[in-house]
Amino acid sequence: MSEVYRPLNLNQPPLFFVDRRTSELIKYAANSFLATKVTFINEVADLCEQVGANIQDVARGMGLDNRIGTKFLHAGPGFGGSCFRRIRWRW
Repeated sequence: MSEVYRPLNLNQPPLFFVDRRTSELIKYAANSFLATKVTFINEVADLCEQVGANIQDVARGMGLDNRIGTKFLHAGPGFGGSCFRRIRWRW
C-alpha cells in the first residue's frame, strides 16, 4: 500500500498503518477533540460577552500558544456533520 499511495503522498506526512478498528477510533477521537475545541471557544465567547472581553483577541491570544494553535478557535454557531475538514500538516 505504501508504494500505491507514494505518488499521492510525496509532500504529506508519512503513512501510518493501523488496523480498521484503530483507524475508526482515530477518526472519531480526532473529530471529538475538534468538536471540543469548537464548543470550548463558544463557551469562552459567552463568558466574554458577560465580562465585556473581546473574543477575537482572546482566541488569538490562546492560539499563540503552540500547544493550542489557532485552528478551530473561531466562535460561531457551531458545527455539523460527522466529519471536520482535514487539515494538511506541513512538516
